[in-house]
Amino acid sequence: EELLAKQQQAESDKKGKGLLISFLAMVFVGLGNKIMQKIQTVSMQNYALFLSLYTTVVYIPISFAYIIPAIKYTSWISTEERQVPQVKFGIMGLLDGIAGIMQVFAVTKIPSGSLVILLQQAAIPVSMVISRVLLKTKYTAWQVNLVPLHAQKIRETQCIP
Repeated sequence: EELLAKQQQAESDKKGKGLLISFLAMVFVGLGNKIMQKIQTVSMQNYALFLSLYTTVVYIPISFAYIIPAIKYTSWISTEERQVPQVKFGIMGLLDGIAGIMQVFAVTKIPSGSLVILLQQAAIPVSMVISRVLLKTKYTAWQVNLVPLHAQKIRETQCIP
């Protein structure tokens, strides 16, 4: 029994380390993505629509380059998951595309790279309010108190009064 508990603890520790590594990788890649987006829009500020369309045209084949082999040669995507109506994925893709276009246009007009990150994080309090109203989600005092702090950081960039 003690051996089983130790094995479970070791598996839990391993999963925790994997989660930490994944989190740090996401932060690093996300930061790099935003920095590169700001760099590309500085030199091509008059071509925001082209940039958005170009990144979409590159993104779609790259996505299918790993989705199709995952469906054919692995069990990562189950039959049940493949039976989800494709219209739902189409709607998500359309909304993602619109968000991408709006983001490229916004990044070309926002002078500060740090403000780009902060404005994206503004989605957190908005989603908190929506989930509170629609889903009746309860938040701790700690979570609620972080919202004004975020608004203060946005104001400190001196781009929003």
